[in-house]
Amino acid sequence: MILLPFAGDSEQGRGMSSAPRTSVLRCVLFLGGATIIDFVSLQVRTSNTGFLRLLREANMVIKSSFKDYYDFIAHRYGGGDPRIVYVRDRIAPREEWGESTLKVEIPKCPLYDPRSWTDSDADYSLAYLVVCGKAHLLSRQNTDTWPDTVNSWKLRDPETVKNPRRYFQRDFGVEFGKENPVLIDLSQRINAPVFVITAITRKWKTELDIVHISGQCPILKELGMPSKISAAQMYQEIAYFMGNTIKPSPDTAPPVEVSNRDKILAAGFDLKQSFRHRV
Repeated sequence: MILLPFAGDSEQGRGMSSAPRTSVLRCVLFLGGATIIDFVSLQVRTSNTGFLRLLREANMVIKSSFKDYYDFIAHRYGGGDPRIVYVRDRIAPREEWGESTLKVEIPKCPLYDPRSWTDSDADYSLAYLVVCGKAHLLSRQNTDTWPDTVNSWKLRDPETVKNPRRYFQRDFGVEFGKENPVLIDLSQRINAPVFVITAITRKWKTELDIVHISGQCPILKELGMPSKISAAQMYQEIAYFMGNTIKPSPDTAPPVEVSNRDKILAAGFDLKQSFRHRV
């Protein structure tokens, strides 16, 4: 077995010294002059501990009209796995008057309405970025002309936000950067791993929340994500999410329990005739 490092086999996230360092190795097993196993492994080293962990291999094909900072990673895998395709397109069609909003009804959204964290005197607005079922906080300055693009939002540290209603609401409802089952379900409903939530409202006289999602797919580079998550890690997370979570893979799904009755019928036996006692 031979370990072959790829060209440009190391990368460090730009903008923050704490970004994880990654290395990509190609493992090739030869037998009798023939290649029988050829796969790529991605190792991630956290800068603070130096601990190496091996991620489960995942790669995808990206089809998009725009580029993002992690796209070049697909070339390390020969363009990506054609069985996993990320069509990075609009989440909802654009309206004639401007940018559109997709409204999705879900029971009890764990996130609080981002507008509840600001009052009329605030000079900024807040929103949520969801990436692979994980929430991140966004912010942008209020101006006289409202920006007609989702990429005007920027990542913001939640610790820098002061809540004017702190006695009634002490947090945002979820732990940022951690997978949440409701957000995963929301991603599955709209068939998109990356999107921006601009508002959350309650449907009148129901227990349902209405999640307002920007119709435009954000460019993570424009939002400041490269300083938080490296290109290699972002590509791997989205690829795995697309291959195993958006449409659950049979390999990761729990085994289906089959009753004894169904097993008997599947084997070609008859419940009344095949197991009758002799007289």
